Amino acid sequence: MTGAFGPKKFYGRIVLLVNEHTVSASKMIAAFAAENKLATIVGTETAGRLPGGK
Repeated sequence: MTGAFGPKKFYGRIVLLVNEHTVSASKMIAAFAAENKLATIVGTETAGRLPGGK
């Protein structure tokens, strides 16, 4: 829902930009969005580590 002009459904497209500096929560959000086909992921390969990972 959007809030600018009252509650309305959002039918736009979402694009997430990532690069080698994308880590932690932003990496998890990008992975979730990609797995569930909620957004298009654009950019270079991410660092590939999650918190607690090596």
